[in-house]
Amino acid sequence: MTQRLISGLVARPGRFLLRPNCRALYTQLDTLARTGEFDVDALNGIRSHKLARATPELRYYLASLYLQINEAASARELLTNLPARACMIWYFSVLKFCCENTLALPRLSAEQTLCIDYLSRVIDNNPSSMARLVQEHAGFSVVGNAPGDGPVTHRGDYCSFYFNDYACNDRIVGEASVHVVTPSWEVSRKYVSESLCISGNNIFHRRSRVWQKFCGYNEYRSIYTFPRTLWASLSLELNASPSAGLLMLEYLNHAFKFQQLPIGVIDGLVAGFSEGVPVVNHQYNKEPASKRHNWEMESLIRKRCIDQLKRHCANLEWMQ
Repeated sequence: MTQRLISGLVARPGRFLLRPNCRALYTQLDTLARTGEFDVDALNGIRSHKLARATPELRYYLASLYLQINEAASARELLTNLPARACMIWYFSVLKFCCENTLALPRLSAEQTLCIDYLSRVIDNNPSSMARLVQEHAGFSVVGNAPGDGPVTHRGDYCSFYFNDYACNDRIVGEASVHVVTPSWEVSRKYVSESLCISGNNIFHRRSRVWQKFCGYNEYRSIYTFPRTLWASLSLELNASPSAGLLMLEYLNHAFKFQQLPIGVIDGLVAGFSEGVPVVNHQYNKEPASKRHNWEMESLIRKRCIDQLKRHCANLEWMQ
């Protein structure tokens, strides 16, 4: 796996160049960022390498991960007196931090500067924020895109979580309160939800230019991410990347468990999930089920989530 990742780094020469003796350190950082399984000791261990301190790209990535775990002082030490390089553009959290603390920045267009300002205002990393959003409603709907029969309807005062290209799914009626997407989604005005949730470990703290998708598009009231620890624990249990649907159910389950949502007051609906290993992934395009996910184990964990949610909700309806 490590060798495959390293060889991939040199396959895109115009976008990412590191000296060969730095690539292993980059791979360690990127693995930590993708899995979310890290703490300050892990980052300090990489930072202790002379090459990590001497290479701007690695310092940016380290600073980004320090910021994710609220170690702002360590990030500041890495970024202070560091001349801005063009590769900083790949690290949104570093750009944001440098803007806020008058540290060196690369050359940015007016549109990029406005985008950073907009995202700084709407990205909400508080682990309980989506739970508070649900509290404002009479209930919640979590509706996946798995194949099934008949329309999925819900009360209009529910907080609805729909996924990816849900507008193509003729089972789903209405718009999402929160549109849950993977980092590869394409921004589209076809989806008019007030809020967006990007699945996976926090993309704004990884090496990514996803943030630039929002240049010229500033219509979301809030942009959410899932807690890093939730992503990491599910990944360990599954030995695979968790699907966005399972993440959402587990997030709500934790919200009830820690009483961020009132027990026995909220109603709920869960629908559009396949049992076992699905033959196809989506109702709307019949694409093969992704091999990135451990579908069989996800079914077991989802059953556990549903059982726990039923104990907490006044009423929870489950349908495929």
